[in-house]
Amino acid sequence: MNNIENIPSVVSIAQMCKLLNLSKARFYSLISTSDLSICFFLPPIYGLDNRRPYYSREMAQQNIDFKRNSTGLNNKVLLFYNSRSSGVSSAPKPKKVEQKTQPSNDKHSDIIEGLKSLGLSDTTSAQIDAALSFCFPNGSQNIDDSEKLNIISQLLHPCSQVPSGSTQQPSVASQPPSASHSINCSTDGTSLFSFI
Repeated sequence: MNNIENIPSVVSIAQMCKLLNLSKARFYSLISTSDLSICFFLPPIYGLDNRRPYYSREMAQQNIDFKRNSTGLNNKVLLFYNSRSSGVSSAPKPKKVEQKTQPSNDKHSDIIEGLKSLGLSDTTSAQIDAALSFCFPNGSQNIDDSEKLNIISQLLHPCSQVPSGSTQQPSVASQPPSASHSINCSTDGTSLFSFI
């Protein structure tokens, strides 16, 4: 790990933790000054003038050897994980950036986004126009978008069934789910919505 020549003659607790590649909290949990039988690393010695803990070069080398051999002062085996930062750049990984869709110039873009969030992602603007003209024959200009979204989602959702040719507004409980229905709102007679 480290040669004894690379270790300073006096090693502080912070330096010892750095040499061992341990946090201070983990290091303090592995030393116990009161009971040497549970002490994995050598406890520090204290200066007489300021009572600050430190290690001599030889003591620091012993602690490094304890970690390298996974057998401590108490002759108990303790396995350490390898450091992730050794030899690898500690630069954070770039975060995935969500690509925001360009704001649509479509007049129904808010309704389409709302339908996508409800799981109806294949809805087109033509289908929404047909559904709005079916549900609101007098026009939908004065209707709130949330109400339009609610009605259209009920109309397009597979659980809601509207009989073919019906002029009633869609209702989830209006027909049993086994019935087959379609809405013919196009000028050429093709069915824009069909429910099976």
